Amino acid sequence: MSRYDYFRVKNLLASPDLLQEVNLDRNNFRVVLPLFGEATSVNAENASFIARLMSAYEGRDVEVRDGRIYDGETEIVSYRFAQPYYWVLADNREMGTDSRSFGALPHSHLVGKGSRVWLSFDSGKPFYKAFRIDRIFKVL
Repeated sequence: MSRYDYFRVKNLLASPDLLQEVNLDRNNFRVVLPLFGEATSVNAENASFIARLMSAYEGRDVEVRDGRIYDGETEIVSYRFAQPYYWVLADNREMGTDSRSFGALPHSHLVGKGSRVWLSFDSGKPFYKAFRIDRIFKVL
């Protein structure tokens, strides 16, 4: 999504908090998403991230205080998400708007289906051996 489309969508939403920018070095970052169906432990490092997903997409009225998540006065020490979450990347890394700008997306917000594999490579191999020729341009 282009930055123009990002701001158009943000202006159409009932709550502007549903799209929240995530400030990351655009070419060097690490993201750990919660596993669907498994309890995710809450700690000071992930409390804000988890609370945002719970508030924006899970319908929970929670707040973060001192690196902990609270539902009213009850502290939440672990949480099992109701749906999977995805980190989506644009094909135009420098000019596109993707999860580096607005964060993780829940399964319910994904529209459409991939039709082809454009490029596939194995990151565990040296670059010159990494391309998976049998998958490139494969129709899904």
